[in-house]
Formats: sequence, structure tokens, C-alpha cells
Amino acid sequence: MFALFLSILIGLAGTVTGTTVAHAEEVDAIVPGSLKLEKLYEQDQPLYVWQAVKLSGQWRIADGTGRKGDTFRIGLPPELEGFSGTFDLMGVSGDPLIYGNCTVGVAEAVCTLNENVEHRINVGGEFWIRGSVAKTIDTSTVDITVSHGRIEQVPLPNGQPGVGFNPFVPSDPYKTGWFVNSSLDELYWQVVVPSSQLTDVSKITIQDNFKVPGSELTVLPEHLEFFKIPATSECWNANHTPKCRTTLYSAGQAAPGVQVNVDEAADTISATFDNGTNFAAGDIFILNIRVKTDRPTAPGSTFDNTATVNGRGLTSTVTRDASGNGTGAGIPVGQLELNKVVNGTVPGDTVFPVEYSYTVDGQPKSGTLDLKADGSVEALRNLPQGTVVTLTERLPSVPGQVFGDPVFSGAGVTDGGADSPSATVSIQGLNKVSVTLTNTATPIGKVVPVSPTITAGSCPAGATTPTDPTVQVPTTPGIAYSSPRIAVDGNKVTVTLTATAEQGKQIDPAGLPTGWTMNADGTATFTGQITQPDCTRSPVPVTPVTPKVDVNTCPAGSASPMPPKVELPKVTGLAYGDPKIEVNKRKVTVTVTVAPEPGYVIDKDRLGEGWTMNADGTATFSFKGTAPKCSTDDDKKPGLPKTGGDGDVAAFTLAASALLTVGGAALAIGRRK
Repeated sequence: MFALFLSILIGLAGTVTGTTVAHAEEVDAIVPGSLKLEKLYEQDQPLYVWQAVKLSGQWRIADGTGRKGDTFRIGLPPELEGFSGTFDLMGVSGDPLIYGNCTVGVAEAVCTLNENVEHRINVGGEFWIRGSVAKTIDTSTVDITVSHGRIEQVPLPNGQPGVGFNPFVPSDPYKTGWFVNSSLDELYWQVVVPSSQLTDVSKITIQDNFKVPGSELTVLPEHLEFFKIPATSECWNANHTPKCRTTLYSAGQAAPGVQVNVDEAADTISATFDNGTNFAAGDIFILNIRVKTDRPTAPGSTFDNTATVNGRGLTSTVTRDASGNGTGAGIPVGQLELNKVVNGTVPGDTVFPVEYSYTVDGQPKSGTLDLKADGSVEALRNLPQGTVVTLTERLPSVPGQVFGDPVFSGAGVTDGGADSPSATVSIQGLNKVSVTLTNTATPIGKVVPVSPTITAGSCPAGATTPTDPTVQVPTTPGIAYSSPRIAVDGNKVTVTLTATAEQGKQIDPAGLPTGWTMNADGTATFTGQITQPDCTRSPVPVTPVTPKVDVNTCPAGSASPMPPKVELPKVTGLAYGDPKIEVNKRKVTVTVTVAPEPGYVIDKDRLGEGWTMNADGTATFSFKGTAPKCSTDDDKKPGLPKTGGDGDVAAFTLAASALLTVGGAALAIGRRK
């Protein structure tokens, strides 16, 4: 509601020597005729009851008379109320000294001087008092009583002949609040609902949220009130009077159809009134909530409050004004505003939780601020000067996006540096510290894992157990694979490993190969099985089938034959390797190696032509042949004979042909004509 402000102007023209006064006394320091009463806001408008005023004036003491402990008073009439608080008498124009302290109450302000006023001349200053009109005034002046009972008659602002009630009567629901004048740790919240807004409903529901991050508030149940008044100017301005107020809830007692509940854990209050029939216009419903703070509210302390009336949102903010000039007025407080900036494409309603912690008066305080990507501001209020707040962000999970390290910036901010989601913020007095928390979102690139290669063991000669199976883990850009886990149950071998996407990447679940499953944490797991050979039984002999080799033919009009072809057979128990084909001019060489699978052995006694047994149990097939010599249509024209590259006569025709199978290869055999 109200406050007191003091600006001290002290001249140090010299010092005075003289007899020292042995004790402090009350001095008549207010300069006669200096007091002036003004409207604090909207000065060109009429002054009404409950509106703020400013009482200004000057004070002086005689040269060389000032003593530590001396006091002077500014007494307020019943029509005016001051705002409780204290402040220092500060020097101006570079003067660093403090000359006293003032204590302000509802009815008066008392200023006590200190040792800095002693032995000085031209000691004095200017002041103004913030207060309010407490009742109607029938005269054009008010009486201000100063020290020693002297009365100063002060005119009302703008020569107003008196002060009455504001003719305003609310027509829409609204939320308001004010500080309790007699206490530094209490404030009121008020929800106002005109019944003209309820004519189509029979029930009113009010939900109030009084939580303020950085402060702990407790509802005072003895001051919790729900009542209605007639929608008149008189009752609106004097709603506390019995003739205006109809109580619906007070001191735990509720009227029929009324329920009021306090949830301290959730910092909420709910009030409902079921009227049984639609409300009629002509009334105003008021819910008064008085709360106590966990410590005295210093100048600059700010509190927010939100409420809903039948689902309609209402908000209000109150700030405790200083009772002095803003320097040295109690414990200065500041506020921390946290702004969210997101670089990248992220939904605006994405919540970035930021945990905060700090210590006040040796007591730890902590909580969480929920910042949204849309840039809405969250604040910590009422932080004493010198408070150091630690902020830690917990990154949300956003599909398709990955976040880099958060960056805290702003005056008084110390970022935790790379790979740290935290920062510290130092609160500087009454200053508002603005902190910007920036996150950069990068689209995640999709990657697909590759299955490992699993090879069963073998049965060494004379061994009854196979060698261990082997697993070859692939290398895939953007994916880190775990070490494979190999579990053996009899001759069944199960292999598992996990693929984890690297920073900025995401495993694509739609592209997973057979054997892979997606996990809830974004990783993927491979599971594969093989069978180990049974070394306790004799291996089954198997005979390799000879591959088919085609050295190929001459395409029409081409001077070069087509490349040789090799067709590999499929034989149970054998694994054929890739054929090796070499062509030197027309000479063709083909080699193929075949290996027995577990439980099988190559029957060396039944190898066909072209096969050679190897010492490691494999066998190799070798083929040598000659590719056909091709001629073009020009070669068939009459003329001189042409010679080939090998010196043979070019006029070569096939008088007869036959197929000679050499190791399964079909060769063309010709005769010169």
C-alpha cells in the first residue's frame, strides 16, 4: 500500500564549538510552512479515500546543537495513515555519511539523529512521506502535529475542499493485493467477483494460487474471509462495516452452500458457493486471503498471485515500496529473472526444468522453475543482497532433436563451462538480475546398425570339443557398439550386443536389420544364434562338385569374347569361396577353394579332375582354358589372309565341333580348313 521516502540534504559549511549537551532530547526540527500534501498518482485527478498521498517537508536544527540521540516527529492525523518501515537519513551530493534513522508507523514517523550531526552547521534536509487517506475528510486542510505538539495546517491536494469515497464500483472480476500496514511480514490477496457476471450460473468457484518462488507463504486462517456486499460506492469503500457485509465464511464457519479449503502443500485456496439458483445482479463477492511470509518483506520485495473464477484467469502483483530513499532501507532485495532462448526448431510448450538453490539466514532454499521454449520469463523474487543462487537445467527429451550444453549469460552470472548444466548468479541489492539460458537444438541424423559376423568353432584333429566361436563387431559411422556377450548352452551359442547412437545421431527403428530390437532408451540390441559342431561324432565325408566354367563366346560383330563365367554349385556341408578368374590375352585361369562346414570333411579319395586337397582340410579346383578368337564382318570379306596376334592363319572355320568336358567346362573344339 504505502511507504515513506526520505532525501537528506546536508551542508557541511563548517564546525561549531561550544558547550556539549549531556543528554538527547526531542527537537522541533520541522521547518514551519514547509509541509505539503500531494496526491501520489494521477495528481490531476480528485483524491478519494484509500488513495495514496505524499507528505513532503523540510527539517533543520540550529547550528552546533545536534546531539546523538536527538529526535523529531511528524505526527499524522486520523484521516491519514503512514506506511510502517525504517530508513536511514542519507547524505547527498557525494556525502557518504548517514545522519540518523527514521521509524515510520501508521500514526507518526520518528527520526533519531546520530553522532554525525554533532558540531556541525547547516544540518537539515528534505523529506516526503508516502501514506494514504484512511477516512473521509470534511475540511480543506489536515492537521499535522510535529515535535513539542506544534500543529501545522496543511491544505489538501489541489485545494480540494474535502475527501469522499470513489464513486467507482467494479463491474468485472479482478485480483488485487496489498501489504499489511502494521506488519512487515504479512500481505493480503483479494479476489473480487461482481454478481452481474454470474446471472447465468448458480455456483461460483474460486481457485487461488499464492505460491511465489523464493518465498514461503503461510495462510493465516483467522483472517480468511469470504463475504458479499451490495454493489454500491458506499459499501465498496466501506466493505468492513456490518451494514454492508454479509459473511459467507469466517474463522472456519461457513454459510450453507459454502466451502473453503486451504491446501498448504500446493499453496492453493479454493472457495465455492452453490446458490441453488442463478445469481442476481446487485452484489459483489469478495474473498480475502491474508498470508505470512517466512521473513520480513524488505523494500523491493515482489509477490505474484493468480486466481481463477469459474475458469477465468486473474493475476496480480504487489511490490513493497521502500520506507526511505532506497539505500539502507532494511535489507535490500533483488529478483532474478530467467529468460529462455532456444536456437533450433522446438515446440513452444516444451518445458526446460531449472532447479534453483540458495541460502538465506543460514536456511537452505530450493525449488524448480519451469521455463518454456516460447521465451516466457520465470522469476525468483525477494532475494536478499549478496545471495548466490545456483541454477541447474535438466534437458527435456524432444523427438528428432539433440541439445548441446546450456549457456547461462547475464550480469553477475558465472557459467559452469563446457559439459556443465549449471551456473551461479550473484544478486546485487535492489537490482534485477536478468539471466538468459540458451539451448541449441540440432536435428538428429538417423543411423542403422550393422549385424556382427558370428563364426562357429571347428573341430581340430583328435579334439572332442570345438574351438570357441568368434564374433566380428562391425564399424558403423555414428554408432558405438558394446562388447559382444557370448552365452553357450550345450551346442547353442547366443550372441548379444548393443548399439548406441553417438551425439547428434539417432538409431532409425524402421531400418533395423533382422535380429535387432529397439530399446526404450534409444539404443538397439542384437541377438543372434549359431550351432557349434559336435566333435564327438565322426565328420560326414562329402565330395565337392566341380564348378561350371564358361570361357564364353563371341558376340556378333565383336572382336572380343565375353568375360568368362563361373557357376558355383550348392553342396550340403561345403562352403565355396569366391572364384578367382585371371585372363591373359586369351588364356583363362580359374581357381575356386571349398571348405567343409562343421561336422563335415572333404572326401579326398573322391575328388574329381582338377581338384587338389590342401593341408588345412580345404580343397582347390583349378581350370585353364582358351577364350575363342573373335572376328568382325570385315574379317569375312575376300582378300588377303589376316594373321592373328599369335601368328595363326585367320581363315579359321569349324568344320566340325564337339563338346569336351574338362572338369565340367564346355570347350569348343575346331579343325582348320
